[in-house]
Amino acid sequence: MSRSRERLVFSATEPLRPPPGLSWRQRLDPWARSWTPGEPRPGAPAAAGDASIALLKTLPMLNAASVSASVAASAAVRSGAESSADTAQTRLGKAVHRVLEWASGAAQQGAAADLGDLARAAALEFASTPTQTERLARTILDSPAARRFFDGPALRWSGNEVPIGDAGDVLRIDRLVLLDDPVGASPTWWVLDYKLQHAPQELEAYRVQLLRYREAVRRAQPGSPVRCAFLSGAGDVIEIE
Repeated sequence: MSRSRERLVFSATEPLRPPPGLSWRQRLDPWARSWTPGEPRPGAPAAAGDASIALLKTLPMLNAASVSASVAASAAVRSGAESSADTAQTRLGKAVHRVLEWASGAAQQGAAADLGDLARAAALEFASTPTQTERLARTILDSPAARRFFDGPALRWSGNEVPIGDAGDVLRIDRLVLLDDPVGASPTWWVLDYKLQHAPQELEAYRVQLLRYREAVRRAQPGSPVRCAFLSGAGDVIEIE
């Protein structure tokens, strides 16, 4: 906020449920005033200091090629040293996660995503392999079992890297979606965890983590059905009870 020289503009959406205390927006309300920008007259430039006119640059649709330069710049800033936990497999997993996030975002905007471009940008960001990244992401997105979680008329709401609190910890869900039930019951929340292994359900630590995510969502959505599943690199949907 201190970097603003003349005017600081906030855009916010009212939350579905009010926070327990004052939100950042409510704390700023005493010093803020509402602003509804007016439409500039055709061919007339905005007058200096005219607060009723906003000339905003329209951002392009999501395109991996256009973000590659930004990704490369951020990658160059990162230290070349890797932690012992940062392996080729973990970097590949992060790259696939990022492609799925970008692709699902493009689908929500009604745009067709070029998975090749997305995979190259994600692989560059995480120092992974573009061909493997594209192959795994495509397998998941093209899977008949998994496709409904990324696009389609039954998809009511979706979010990637969704944070949720549990016992003082902040958990981060790979993908959380609200789907219409095909038999006419209440819409169902699905907690999805991406695991590239073909049988992630066999690892107890993964099962415990996913079930904890599900219970946290159940507390946040009382009365709503909540289910959870792994999405594997083979495109399998493996539900955990």
